[in-house]
Amino acid sequence: MLKERTHRNFEWLKSVFKCGYIRHRPTGISDYTIVELAKVKEIPILLKPYVRLKQRQVNLGIKIIDELNTVKCPEDFLKVCRMVDYFGELNYSKKRKITSQDVKRFLEVHNYLAPVETDSVKDESHLL
Repeated sequence: MLKERTHRNFEWLKSVFKCGYIRHRPTGISDYTIVELAKVKEIPILLKPYVRLKQRQVNLGIKIIDELNTVKCPEDFLKVCRMVDYFGELNYSKKRKITSQDVKRFLEVHNYLAPVETDSVKDESHLL
């Protein structure tokens, strides 16, 4: 019954937003996925006036998308990755596998980013 209701809700969302796709996993879980960046940004902007508990996540998510559109170099991309890390912290995310540190190591190993000996003090207040 719950799966059926969830599926109907996803179908309704898809009809309202007119984008994305619904995926049914073998585990019985369904996902509604939107990958087009313009639509991904449009939806939280539309929902923002109605969000009460996750206002910081909505604001940061919109900022992440804006910053992603301005990435010109590996350092810019790493900045966005750090913002995504902070978004995960706001949500108490425990299942993330790839963090900005992993991306940084990858960029350094492949000579896209020069290794830096010291890391600045962690202060994410500027991300909001």
